[in-house]
Amino acid sequence: MSAVLILDCETSGLSPQNAGIVEVAAVAVIDGEVAGSWVSLTWPGYEHLSRPEHWAVLTNVSRIYAGLLLDAPDVSEAAWELRRWATGILGELPLSATSFNVGFDRAFIAAHAAPLQERLAWQDCLMERARRALSLPRWPSLATACEALGVEQSGEHRALADAMSAAKLWLALEGKR
Repeated sequence: MSAVLILDCETSGLSPQNAGIVEVAAVAVIDGEVAGSWVSLTWPGYEHLSRPEHWAVLTNVSRIYAGLLLDAPDVSEAAWELRRWATGILGELPLSATSFNVGFDRAFIAAHAAPLQERLAWQDCLMERARRALSLPRWPSLATACEALGVEQSGEHRALADAMSAAKLWLALEGKR
């Protein structure tokens, strides 16, 4: 069985030291097919929502507003839920994982979602794979990479839409689409 977990985090900023995860999603791909998906809003804590720049990122990029986060589980609780879901689909072994921007998502997951991080075996960054394979400029967007491969995007700047688009991109890069 060939399996990978495609992850995406929406955050309240660009640095895990002063921003938190507000939404996390995963798409499980098994033997070249999407086998399931999981998503949760998360409460990152007041310290990661207290500055105006946090809200500018959230409302302008992700369209996530405070009211959506008030009843969300805290990040560590969501990480445990995601870990249980992924283990149920993919099994007990370290989960082979990737994302469009592995450096960004891995840093936030390591800083804020330790129960999940300890089960992940990170693969190559999809952004870097797409850049090399398609001769794209440095730091291409997910939209640019999808367009270059003819992959239809599922939406933008929400965790599940980006994770699904990244899963389609992964399948295209693997030659399984």
